[in-house]
Amino acid sequence: PTRIEPGVRRVLAAGKEAGLLFSLIVRPTRAEAVEWGHAMVERAGEEGRTVQDRFREQSRESVGFASTYSLGYKDSDWPEPYLWTGLIPYMGPLALALTGAPDDIADALLAYRRIGITQFLFHGRPDLETLPYFCQEVLPRVRAREREAELV
Repeated sequence: PTRIEPGVRRVLAAGKEAGLLFSLIVRPTRAEAVEWGHAMVERAGEEGRTVQDRFREQSRESVGFASTYSLGYKDSDWPEPYLWTGLIPYMGPLALALTGAPDDIADALLAYRRIGITQFLFHGRPDLETLPYFCQEVLPRVRAREREAELV
């Protein structure tokens, strides 16, 4: 959030709302979420990486794609404790993932909310019930913490 906050402030100053797009990897524990993410890398394999390397080259003029791809090719896959970039080289820019247990994801959303992000677009694997799990486990935590903050 601190890295993108200056850009978010400019958007907000222009009278617009700011939003982010993330993949979601949320499981009962952080270890399970990380394990699931690594299993996705294995499934994508070198073929996925080859496809993304080609697409990265073809889309290098896109500032958004180029900046997101660059996150996936750094030494650290974790720019924040809840933000995982390890899938990007295998599945592309849309694989920038909020990853962890429900409390980890709630922490992440609240950190982004504090800098002015009001719109979130998530995607996950519906066959694994990621989004229903998010609605059942993460959203109530976010709402409860927001209510607590209002009381302070």
